[in-house]
Amino acid sequence: MQTVALGHNDILLGVTDGVTKARSPSDELYSRARIEQSVKAAAKTSTQKFIQGIKEDLSRFTQYADQADDIAILVLQRS
Repeated sequence: MQTVALGHNDILLGVTDGVTKARSPSDELYSRARIEQSVKAAAKTSTQKFIQGIKEDLSRFTQYADQADDIAILVLQRS
């Protein structure tokens, strides 16, 4: 177990392996780097828009292919 202290407006993101194992039509994985790009793009929005931004990027990446695994995204923001 690890303890993390969140400062004001810090965000903690958790995703299931269905996110990191999602594949593009060219068989690329939705990598950690890609998740980090999505996070940076959505960082200054509400948590709801933050999640929506990641989901939309994931859908574009997979080109709206059928989902092969569960996808869960948890965002916690300290206010």
